[in-house]
Amino acid sequence: MAGFFKPLAGALRRHERPSVQAKDDEESKRSPLAPYLKYSHVGLQFFLSIGLFTGAGILLDKRLETLPLFTLVGLVLGFGGGLYSLYREFVLRRETRPKSGPGRSKSPSEPS
Repeated sequence: MAGFFKPLAGALRRHERPSVQAKDDEESKRSPLAPYLKYSHVGLQFFLSIGLFTGAGILLDKRLETLPLFTLVGLVLGFGGGLYSLYREFVLRRETRPKSGPGRSKSPSEPS
């Protein structure tokens, strides 16, 4: 029965976590655009929410013949949703990030 587990143990060893050097190699292979693309999804989310809600408002206005009403409501809702996604990304996620850890140095004013 012990012979059955030897290949399995070898396969598990091959799939161990990458070493620190492997992580450094991955970071050096990153695109030079990586820092700029890090938050590009936020801008897309903002403009898509405005566009989709405004488009839905235009369609409702055409069907119900209430020309500017639903377009403006959709624009306001889309803008509010876009602002909320910005707030969620930059304010709420910053509060949930760890204060210290690997790669983060403590400031002199923080107690140890």
